[in-house]
Amino acid sequence: MTLGLQHKATRPKQHPNGIATLSKHDCNQRILKALIIAKNPNQMRLPA
Repeated sequence: MTLGLQHKATRPKQHPNGIATLSKHDCNQRILKALIIAKNPNQMRLPA
C-alpha cells in the first residue's frame, strides 16, 4: 500500500489519480498558507 502511494507521488504522469491528488494537495497547501499569512502578517517575510 505504501509503495503504491509513493509510486503515485513520484510518477504522477502515469497515474491520473495521482495528478488529482497532488493538485488537490497543492491547492490545500496554498489555501492554508494564505490563511496563515492572513492571521500572521509577519510570516509574509519568511521564505515559502
